[in-house]
Amino acid sequence: MSLHLVFLYRCRARAAYDEFLRQWADVHTPQAAAWPGVRRYVRNIVLSADGQGQGLAWHGAEELWVDDEAAADALPASMPPLADRECVVRLHTQDHVVVPGAPIAKEDVFPKRMTFFRRKPGMGGDESLHYWRHVHGPLAGSVPGVRRYVQSAVVRCGHAAEGRPPFDGVAQLWLDDEGALQRIAASSLFSDRVKPDEANFTATEATLTLAMREVREVWPAHP
Repeated sequence: MSLHLVFLYRCRARAAYDEFLRQWADVHTPQAAAWPGVRRYVRNIVLSADGQGQGLAWHGAEELWVDDEAAADALPASMPPLADRECVVRLHTQDHVVVPGAPIAKEDVFPKRMTFFRRKPGMGGDESLHYWRHVHGPLAGSVPGVRRYVQSAVVRCGHAAEGRPPFDGVAQLWLDDEGALQRIAASSLFSDRVKPDEANFTATEATLTLAMREVREVWPAHP
């Protein structure tokens, strides 16, 4: 099974947000997408209400897929030029597809959510993963409007900022259209069953959900 690397980035303090995005796209991305062993590369920009990234805890997430840990460790230690080097989270994960959905082309545009979570206090890693995979996953994936749903379980975590909590998993959700999120939130299945069920395996107060604009730089067809 291939390894899925997820990096969370924040723009450096006093750096221009639009310049951070430009240098990430024009300088870092062509280099990272061409690294040996990278099978797939995606750049995710966190949506900002003001378009300037004000008040956001994170500004973007970078995703790379490689064959294994050896390939991951061989990657250069590089990041977008204006990223805050003291506040970077690096996650090594393995994907489990809950809802495959119709194929997504490189040029397709769909609303996307990435949710980072820690497991419930007192719950073991295997127990939490089993619940997420076999109980919560099928339940969440059954909500109408979910186009594609992938669970990425963390197998290794690193973070540059001292004291930042690691995450145990990343849930990626693609929606049919802009109105799907409102329809999902308004459904009784979501409000009565899916949302309350999160407390059975996650530390809900530590959950981080980011609305993303996904840019697919290297995007072969799904296997």
